[in-house]
Amino acid sequence: VYLQQGFLSEAFLQSRQLVLNTATLCQKLHPVAIRALNMMASILFMLKDYVNAVKYNRLALKYTQRAYGADSIEAAICHSQLSDALGHAGARNESILHAKACLDIYVMACGDGSEEIGEVYANLGLQYEELVSYQKAIDCLAIAVDRLEKKHPLYVQCVKGLAQCSA
Repeated sequence: VYLQQGFLSEAFLQSRQLVLNTATLCQKLHPVAIRALNMMASILFMLKDYVNAVKYNRLALKYTQRAYGADSIEAAICHSQLSDALGHAGARNESILHAKACLDIYVMACGDGSEEIGEVYANLGLQYEELVSYQKAIDCLAIAVDRLEKKHPLYVQCVKGLAQCSA
């Protein structure tokens, strides 16, 4: 409710309380608490507090891997969110490592042709472009352009990135 009304601080505090209550009552981190950690990380990301978003994304990944397994789709989503936060926080090399971990899980779980894989390749390509690793960027962005629909928000960025890296 707080999120829908735009009260990010209140939503963050409510999520924090949910994590604390769940850990106290269940003596371990419940899946609901993991979702609350993800919510807290997302709120911090929206507030552009990328350093703390990374902190909460790391916690969410750690507990997700414990609860669902290191190769679960849930872990892949956490790797992707952590990669985004790290990229915005300026830790591009570590961001790429988590994007690759996400990609490996998606390929294993969903097959090589899913749109999620296109998004991961797009994010990888844009990260490589930032690191001035143009050949890797071109390789990733080309795959992303093939996999994403033209109306996807990352599609235009991928095409622009391909043009800039190829020039």
